[in-house]
Amino acid sequence: MFGNPNFITSQLGYKIIGQHNKTLEPIRDEFNESFYDYTNNSLEMLLGYELNLKNKVSVGFGLITEKYLKK
Repeated sequence: MFGNPNFITSQLGYKIIGQHNKTLEPIRDEFNESFYDYTNNSLEMLLGYELNLKNKVSVGFGLITEKYLKK
């Protein structure tokens, strides 16, 4: 996570959040159990503007990828 709450002015700020998660997931059906490597990557960017001390407006977007590989 990286950000600057006082980007251009004291009321304008931004955040950049990146995550990488990897786990081993069991998948079960009626008769079998298989294991998969699950990988999840995400990147989010957010721009915020402080209206006053109690109110802040933010807008942003995010990207996510997921991948399953059978072990």
